[in-house]
Amino acid sequence: LRTRFLHFSNGETMRKNRIECARYEHDQYQKSIAEDERAPFDPSSVDLSDIRDTIEIDGQQLPAKYYESMSVVPSTAKDFIRCMEPYVASDGAHLEGKSGDSFGTLLSTVGYSTNRDLILVGATHVAQNESEDSWTRHHLCLKRACAVDDDDAGDLDFISWIDRSSTIHSTDGEKGLVPALRKTMQNAVHYRDPNHLEKNMQTALSGISRAQKAIDIACYKSAVEARTTSKVNSILSGLSPQAQNYLGVYEKKQLYQAFWPRQLLLKIKTTQGAEAKNSADNANGVRATSPASIIMAALKAEQKKIARDAVASNRCASPLPPRIESDVAEVAKKS
Repeated sequence: LRTRFLHFSNGETMRKNRIECARYEHDQYQKSIAEDERAPFDPSSVDLSDIRDTIEIDGQQLPAKYYESMSVVPSTAKDFIRCMEPYVASDGAHLEGKSGDSFGTLLSTVGYSTNRDLILVGATHVAQNESEDSWTRHHLCLKRACAVDDDDAGDLDFISWIDRSSTIHSTDGEKGLVPALRKTMQNAVHYRDPNHLEKNMQTALSGISRAQKAIDIACYKSAVEARTTSKVNSILSGLSPQAQNYLGVYEKKQLYQAFWPRQLLLKIKTTQGAEAKNSADNANGVRATSPASIIMAALKAEQKKIARDAVASNRCASPLPPRIESDVAEVAKKS
């Protein structure tokens, strides 16, 4: 039904199919409410073998339980197939205290409801940094949490909904995240988000003139709107050597694939905006700089947004996953 909805061009037909899809999903929600209330995620399946009692960050001994441990919103993991788009995005937010000191990186993966509402699926509390190892652990834990059957939770080779051939993973070009996804999500489709690449390019081209930078960004935006691989290659050939060097780390096929979801999904959202907001909230409003306070603030910000989305979603007759507000509150409480 969701696939049908995306491709209808007639407004009235789209509305009817949207209502039909929402009614179907609402029936599924009612069924899930009647099911066992226990969360499908087994915390014991998280690999904590390398976690010490304390960990040193910038000379401070901090409780290790806040590092490399996984929080999953149960209702989202449980009902993803039934109530969300087959699309997720992963990104990391560098957490800073009010003084500007860094306290690690919050790794998170988000999904989207049929209304394009951003929903937190899973977050690694705090990783020391973004690396292939930390992202690999993050996604392995997420695969366990989102297992189709609870009996599969201990098997790393099972097919989770987050690793199906119909699921799209969107990322930026972070060096550790890309190989980690290739290693852990071998069945899913992986795209680099063109909006995020554009923002990163703004920083990567800081050493050239403003005029050349403006030309490169304009060419890149034109390539994003191109419809064929040959057109993309033709536009990108006019970039400055610095811009070509930046984009050269991506294979041309993958670079073109990064542009493709824009036509399919209209406008891609990523974790970038949400994580940037969380980082700003933390820098401006968190007085205590302990990892617990940082994570609590981030999850509370997510909870407030989910509550707002729930109201907007109800107006559109397309409900969000059941119990998601209480689930996020419980995750924050445990953190």
